[in-house]
Amino acid sequence: MGSRSLGPRLTAISQHINICIDNIVNQPRDLHLWDCCCDHGFLGRSFLSQPSLHTVHFVDRISSIMQQLDTKLAADCLPDQQARAQTHIGCAADITLDTQAQHIVVLAGIGGNTLIELLDGIYQRHNASEQQIIFALCPNYHCYDVRRYLQQQYFELISEAYIQDRNKSHEIMLVGSAY
Repeated sequence: MGSRSLGPRLTAISQHINICIDNIVNQPRDLHLWDCCCDHGFLGRSFLSQPSLHTVHFVDRISSIMQQLDTKLAADCLPDQQARAQTHIGCAADITLDTQAQHIVVLAGIGGNTLIELLDGIYQRHNASEQQIIFALCPNYHCYDVRRYLQQQYFELISEAYIQDRNKSHEIMLVGSAY
């Protein structure tokens, strides 16, 4: 697939997600990746070549961005990759997760307060003990507020990293619900 290479922040997020995938890929349920607020879909597109993922979902509320992404996916992806890619126009807080599958939900490149609103919306809609949801988080700012929310909701920290990209520091956190 002809896509641009990932920058340091997206590469670090991708590496953490890959470790997570390696640890859960032998589970009997389908694994879905949700690239929320996906903008140009660079992160999600980098996962389309992984056969361990049943579906890669791209979510953004701006329809023109999703139309451009649909065009890129049609032009750049192999047929099996196109079949596993789904685009959704709407708010990430409103995504519907298949209760019979496992999910990795990416919320990155947005402010911490927006991230909390989206995460809380997803968490409240899908707070079921049998559902496995892992969140890959990388807020642009307000990281303290994000961490406080995660503690208040009893999320379990799976992994974390701090990276520098374009003279900015970024926190990357993989968390899961501690049911």
